[in-house]
Amino acid sequence: MFSLRDFLFILCLSLRVLSAPLPGVLSADKEFLQINKEFSRKIIRDAERLINDLCRNEGWCEKSQLTFFQLQDVPLDQCQAGSFRQEGCFSQLSNGLMELQRRVMAMPGHLPKENLQRLEKDISDLFVNIQEEMEAQGITAQNSPSQTSLPTSTSTFHQKATMFLILSDLANFMRTLHSLLA
Repeated sequence: MFSLRDFLFILCLSLRVLSAPLPGVLSADKEFLQINKEFSRKIIRDAERLINDLCRNEGWCEKSQLTFFQLQDVPLDQCQAGSFRQEGCFSQLSNGLMELQRRVMAMPGHLPKENLQRLEKDISDLFVNIQEEMEAQGITAQNSPSQTSLPTSTSTFHQKATMFLILSDLANFMRTLHSLLA
């Protein structure tokens, strides 16, 4: 038989386990999850639309077609299922959004300016939402310096190729974020 003390101990343990966040879930706030799921869908859609324009106009449809260009991917290793760490994941998301926004604005690549401005605003709004959720959860971002220096070539070809890679990375980043918000 269990003593009252044992029963209370087991009850406390089970409540703590039941109230713990699920692994791989950023937040228990359903509104945060829904709003940012919509933002990530919109950014994916806009990035893919611009990628499709480059595919149609330039013939680049896969990153592998541009192997002569290398851009370092924005890390999200702490957001992966096997190594998920909420605090680390939030930091990587925050730093990654800043980096991707910097890249999008640095390399216009001869794409419609209004599309890029809308994309930049959506990334900025998503960044603010991530920052606010971090504050609400008491998480402080571990800032990392800008990771990638972008090619300095002024040729139209290089700018378009770089923008294709940036948009591909942005879409992949957003797909990972979207899966964390599901």
